[in-house]
Amino acid sequence: MALGPADPCHRHTGRVTRSAVPHILDAVLAACGLTVLVCSFLTWGSSDQGVHPSVSGTGSISVPGAAADDVAFLERYTNHPGSFTVLTGALIMVAAAMVWLGGRRIGRVHIATAWSLFAVAVGMLCSVVTMAVTIWCMVDPGGALFDTQVAEAMNSSVDLAVGPGLVVALAGAILALVTAAGLGAGLIIDRITARAAQPR
Repeated sequence: MALGPADPCHRHTGRVTRSAVPHILDAVLAACGLTVLVCSFLTWGSSDQGVHPSVSGTGSISVPGAAADDVAFLERYTNHPGSFTVLTGALIMVAAAMVWLGGRRIGRVHIATAWSLFAVAVGMLCSVVTMAVTIWCMVDPGGALFDTQVAEAMNSSVDLAVGPGLVVALAGAILALVTAAGLGAGLIIDRITARAAQPR
């Protein structure tokens, strides 16, 4: 006997096969957004020369043994590329929440709503923006994190090594893009499957 939509076993199976994987991906996407956001405040560039400065993505500087006034003076000449990734990381988390809520509101069958697909698109866009910012900073950490006036005063470029926060932020953005793409594909397949199952 064929199972109909009202059959309890059919409803239970539908929930497991249609909802388990997408909701796991929601959590992964949210974790990626949180990773990007947190790493924006960590070290994006550092140097083992001179006063050994470490610069975060948001422009804060750590100099061992330096006075607070000296650090504040240096921070006036830093850029803040991590401010963009703070925003994109937060938006990725919001997008993951919107997809999760969209699935919860559908009821017995997991169907991709317009809001869910829009949220996935936002997550993918923010991931691409984060990748662009972090890769740009990796190419020239000193030039990205310090104002051009610093290089002009030194008559040379500011030589900084890529910091761990920058690397992890890029990895989080790449994983977020892959996860969002997988979510989008799954939601579209669910919508097509649900429409095909509707009686004509």
